[in-house]
Amino acid sequence: MAIRNLSLCAALLLVLVFSGAARAGVVINIQNVQVAVGGSVFFDVTATADPGVNLDNFGLTLEIVPTVGHGRVLKFVNPQVNPHLTDPNYVFFGNSKDYSALLTEDDTVYKGSDLRSDDSVDMPLDAVTRLLARIEVTTLTSDAPLAGDQFWIQINRDGTSFFDNDQQAISFGGNAGLITVTGVPEPGGAAALGVAALGAWLAKRYRRKAKKPTEPAAA
Repeated sequence: MAIRNLSLCAALLLVLVFSGAARAGVVINIQNVQVAVGGSVFFDVTATADPGVNLDNFGLTLEIVPTVGHGRVLKFVNPQVNPHLTDPNYVFFGNSKDYSALLTEDDTVYKGSDLRSDDSVDMPLDAVTRLLARIEVTTLTSDAPLAGDQFWIQINRDGTSFFDNDQQAISFGGNAGLITVTGVPEPGGAAALGVAALGAWLAKRYRRKAKKPTEPAAA
């Protein structure tokens, strides 16, 4: 009897877990990218939704968290240039009121938000992947990352929200993105590549001159 009751409890728990997942109206995906030491990189934040979700406004809060406690820092570029606003796949493309991208004082927390400018125009968010933001991060910090360092871009649930055209909150879930820092070519290696390229170009030029027919001598 105890085993049967335990099985029933486990089954009920599974039903609750999966029904809760099914009720998540918006699913956020954060792109995994690589960034070279001393450089910066953009990553995309996209979303899909249950059928029939008509988005009116959203707020998106992300924070950078190192995967290990090495003390080195990756930051959001300040200020952001928001290139997603000109991307036709942006969720409010052509109907954006005033996208805002704010950073905390230490540039490790990003707060983006937008709403549709014309309420009469539906902005459906469905199973098709739509762009929420294109965000830039940089390794040019006071405690600069080293090659091999990894950082999570995590969703801050307290600062993230989605509302439909009836101003009803839409549930959401999503994954963290991973940014991996890679090395850069050593100065000696870069110089060697440059010399090799120059040598190949000179050899090609010499071969072309050798094949060029000689002009007949003047009479």
